[in-house]
Amino acid sequence: MNENGRGLLGAIARRHARRQAADLDAARTYVPSRERALRGWPAVRVLLTVLLLAAVAFTLASAGIAWHEAAALRGERMLAAGRVEKAVEVKSGDYANVRFTARDGRAVSAKVTAWKDLPEEGDRVTVCYTPRDPEAHVQDARVCPDFATPRSFALTAAAALVLTAVLWLPWLVRRVLRRRSAITDAGGG
Repeated sequence: MNENGRGLLGAIARRHARRQAADLDAARTYVPSRERALRGWPAVRVLLTVLLLAAVAFTLASAGIAWHEAAALRGERMLAAGRVEKAVEVKSGDYANVRFTARDGRAVSAKVTAWKDLPEEGDRVTVCYTPRDPEAHVQDARVCPDFATPRSFALTAAAALVLTAVLWLPWLVRRVLRRRSAITDAGGG
């Protein structure tokens, strides 16, 4: 090796110096994982997104179940007169237990949630049902088949998806504008 640091040992020394400098730069810019964690608005946005997407999944599943019931009633509905055994008004949804006799003669007691107006205990009502599963598919005859419920669930899910997009739109616009300005600053556009 000569005085200038040329040769094999000089190359090794230069490489070692470069690695030490890179390690120092990395040490200065290193951020521990707990400091890199999402904080503030980004964390709230991610949490809201997860909650909204879970609500969308639940709402779409409920819409599918309600649509299935309405489609079954549309295809093979039967009408029957019945008597309200119990009427319950709660925040999660009003319902009434109705006892009626199916076409095949068996006595059926079913929980009915789709009502035009919730009847009172002891009222005589007309319900529509499916002959193959009268306990599961029963509605008030005045609203049978009820396709309004699944539509409202689907609209609620769509509104939640729009809200999720609104949460992410400002971030997306800033990111696109930053990329554009970086390209312009670099002379690329």
